[in-house]
Amino acid sequence: MINKQDLLAYLHQIDRQLKKKVTLVAVGGTAMTLYGLKEATKDVDFCAANKDDFALISSIDKKIGGKFRLDLFSNGHIYILQLPTDYAAKSRQAKEMFKNLTVRLLSPIDIILTKTSRLNERDLEDIRMLVSKNRIDKNRLIERYELVKETYAGSDAAFQDRFEQVIKEFF
Repeated sequence: MINKQDLLAYLHQIDRQLKKKVTLVAVGGTAMTLYGLKEATKDVDFCAANKDDFALISSIDKKIGGKFRLDLFSNGHIYILQLPTDYAAKSRQAKEMFKNLTVRLLSPIDIILTKTSRLNERDLEDIRMLVSKNRIDKNRLIERYELVKETYAGSDAAFQDRFEQVIKEFF
């Protein structure tokens, strides 16, 4: 498992290799660990703003011999759904500062939606933590779901069923 200190050390390694400004948005368990909502995560999940930054971060990860499994996404396409273009603007600035790297944390509502797209037991626990530690407005969550449901790459009916399960269980 990868704790917050491990994540920050990894990000400092990446930052030392950067020659230009790059923004990464932490998603999933990585975001939750950096928020302080989880003790640790099993892998490292980030979303790069564009394909060039995606390629750059991928190459740096290989160069530094990243000891963690890096799941890197691009342009708000996370797992099997595409977040609205404002996902980065709705994200929150991480407290840790770097020279060339800006780290943002996916908004709790967007984390819930990405976890709903898969919704296994670990995802349910994460959603439970997000709802209990944040003021998640049910109506805002539903509005956001309406924006992303069209981009879901899997079964629309399955995603809707999982979302309804989340609403029923947590609201």
